[in-house]
Amino acid sequence: MMTNSDNSPLRKIKGGCLCGAVTFAVDNAFEKMFLCSCDQCRQITGSAFASNLFVRIDGFDWLDGVDDIANYQVPGRDISKAFCRTCGSGVPWENSDETKMIVPAGSLNAPLNVAERFRIFASERPDWASDLDQISLHAALPQGLECQAKLPLPTQHTIGKIMITCHVTYKLDPAKTPDFEIYAKAWIPLVARFGGTHHGYFLPHEGPNDLAFAAFSFPSLAAYEVYRTKSAADPDCKAAYDFAVKTKCILRYDRHFLRPILDGNLSGIRSQ
Repeated sequence: MMTNSDNSPLRKIKGGCLCGAVTFAVDNAFEKMFLCSCDQCRQITGSAFASNLFVRIDGFDWLDGVDDIANYQVPGRDISKAFCRTCGSGVPWENSDETKMIVPAGSLNAPLNVAERFRIFASERPDWASDLDQISLHAALPQGLECQAKLPLPTQHTIGKIMITCHVTYKLDPAKTPDFEIYAKAWIPLVARFGGTHHGYFLPHEGPNDLAFAAFSFPSLAAYEVYRTKSAADPDCKAAYDFAVKTKCILRYDRHFLRPILDGNLSGIRSQ
């Protein structure tokens, strides 16, 4: 076990991908952070620079989802892109001599303890990123831009196919609502694993205590059928299903397939 200078254990912090399939724990004692503006790091991240932390490999532990990670090695460079197969989020990877883990700073969910920070390959920084410190700073999304950022999905049509939303009504055993919540939390990343977008579960609060609802979307009915086929053979999906059967938290359920309207406008009512 790694320790601080006073021999107390180093505190672990956790991180993971956006959908929750990949999680890890790491000693909060990072040797350095590189903010790298090289061409390859900008392409890998799609941003002005990559924000990577370096930590000893013995201070890092995978918690879940190692089999869900894909990796691309940049030819001729000690640069990799490790990412979750489901949501595409960047996740940690080993350096070439297997002594360090490189951890994307944005994948962590706690304040960081970093010994040194460096901005590197500034000579390759593009013009549009050369004056970021002069751009107006806002604590949140400025009023007036909300409509451009809050659409739950980019469009209701994908390559000419009509998107479908599956809406599920559950009849619950009220005494086993906590078990249903465990079941629900498991399915949110599982739907994402197969290309769907989960809009959440909605549990009883006021009103009937035995009804719950869920909604999730796929680009087309064909994509939903692919999800049904692949999920039937997926061990995590089977475990979630078996959990519901074992706990008997779900008494029955009904599914409806709906056509979502996600991109609104006022042109119709103004033309009347």
